[in-house]
Amino acid sequence: MRRYLITALGAGALALASTGAFAVSLDSYTLNFSAASSLLGAAIPDLNNVDEWGFVANSVVAFQDNDSSGGLSAGDTFYDWVAVRVHSFFDSSTDTITPLTYGTGPGRDHEITLIARFGGIQTTANTYQVTFIDQFDFFFDAGPGFTGSTFTNLSTFADGLLVEQAELIASGGVNTDPTLITGTLSMILSLQDILHTQIDPATGDPLGEFFEVDNDGNPFPMELLLGIVDANNNIQSIELASFASYFGFTVNADGTIDYGAESFDFFFTSRNDGSFNKHIVPEPGTMILLGSGLLGLAGIARRRHKS
Repeated sequence: MRRYLITALGAGALALASTGAFAVSLDSYTLNFSAASSLLGAAIPDLNNVDEWGFVANSVVAFQDNDSSGGLSAGDTFYDWVAVRVHSFFDSSTDTITPLTYGTGPGRDHEITLIARFGGIQTTANTYQVTFIDQFDFFFDAGPGFTGSTFTNLSTFADGLLVEQAELIASGGVNTDPTLITGTLSMILSLQDILHTQIDPATGDPLGEFFEVDNDGNPFPMELLLGIVDANNNIQSIELASFASYFGFTVNADGTIDYGAESFDFFFTSRNDGSFNKHIVPEPGTMILLGSGLLGLAGIARRRHKS
């Protein structure tokens, strides 16, 4: 089996696992803002010739110390809560094509964000594997109700229109390279374009539009997409209270986390800046692996986060 695995230091990297398959880089494609913004009451033109997305991500990763070793070890399970804001776009020559009104800040009126919740297990030293995903949603926000996303209030990341979504098919694809100080893990995903199933409020009919299309206006198959992330991770303090409030976990005074019926023995928080590239996998039946660098996995063995 040939495996393409790209180091992920943050919100994620997609890797490919299949026999003899290869990925073809997308020179450019169009973000179909006009289709989504029409449902949100806005008149925003499409963004053409997109090749790369720039983003910033904040994350909370909590671990269950199943063998009471005091740090990460084989068999320890984790949960990862992530919020991502896409702040810019680039074309294939790395020139920025970000519209002046995109993103957050004064005068800006539309943006793309991601909210994710997933978890898994450390199988052996420096090897992590995703075993479930609860949420992996891309949102487009625009129109009269637009609010720029802020990490102090994660509901601003999920108050737009759901346009793309990923679901876990099966766990797979692990990394065992101890030199990757942040670690890498993978998930096999089914990617879906949600926008084309939205209902036109004026007619009640399915809108039938795709959020991303090639530059000729044709949708490309979401289930055969490969993405690569290049990012820089920093283990640092983030808006922990907003993550706890939005995702519904409790941070205790002793540095543990309670989430529903589960308890986690230690956690860490991280911020990460990076870029995301999409590729097309031309072989039918290829599975997609989403490798998500857990924002400093190696450091957790040496750092136990106490509130």
